[in-house]
Amino acid sequence: MEESEMQPEQHLKKSLELAKNGDYEIALEELQVALKQKPMYFDAQILVEPFLHRLELSEEEKLVELKATAFDSLVRFQIYQSFVESLKPETTVLQLDAAFDPIAVYFAMVPNVKKVVIYEPYSRHYELAKKYIQGTPLKNKIDLINEAFQSASSPKESMKSGTATTFSEALEGLENVALNITSNRIPKTLLQDCDLSEIYMVQIAYDQNKDDALNMLKASKFKVVRTVRNEKEPQSGWIFAKLDGP
Repeated sequence: MEESEMQPEQHLKKSLELAKNGDYEIALEELQVALKQKPMYFDAQILVEPFLHRLELSEEEKLVELKATAFDSLVRFQIYQSFVESLKPETTVLQLDAAFDPIAVYFAMVPNVKKVVIYEPYSRHYELAKKYIQGTPLKNKIDLINEAFQSASSPKESMKSGTATTFSEALEGLENVALNITSNRIPKTLLQDCDLSEIYMVQIAYDQNKDDALNMLKASKFKVVRTVRNEKEPQSGWIFAKLDGP
């Protein structure tokens, strides 16, 4: 297939394959082509900053060119910078909800990440995620599970199998865990009454429920390190917390 005949999705796939082999400069060029063809292509937009980070280039060196063709939504990855930079070797990232969000693929690209485990209760989101993940060269590092948590208010008819699990069950067999919560449907008592010894870091996205998220962390062993408000939607934002202790 000629380069000119390739679709944005194909350029993105090629970019991910190049990045997996460490060819970030060429991978970035493939992203640029995808964004020129499809300026609002979010899946490509969110990979720009991590690729620049791998190349140790400043935003000014490349983003001036990129911003001419793509809407600037890179703040999302700036939010996750502390989370990613704090990941220990052989980490398992446990992500709750938002399975079809490309952030899971980004986590899988991080060298310190051994595996990404995602729990997604909704059938439609699960199927979208499954299709998306299978189309990337990182699929073997990502485990996608179509289950909800028993205390979450997720209607069973919206789930593929109607199955549910407890957070304790989700943690079984996992070691060296960094937890990323991107849903408001997660129960307030999630971090209570279970063994959290393998979780050393948590990041929570909130929407009008910041106090609930802070109280959930306060009741556990985690210390809030950073909070960031979403300037476009002030009622929402992110909370980053680490294990409280040495």
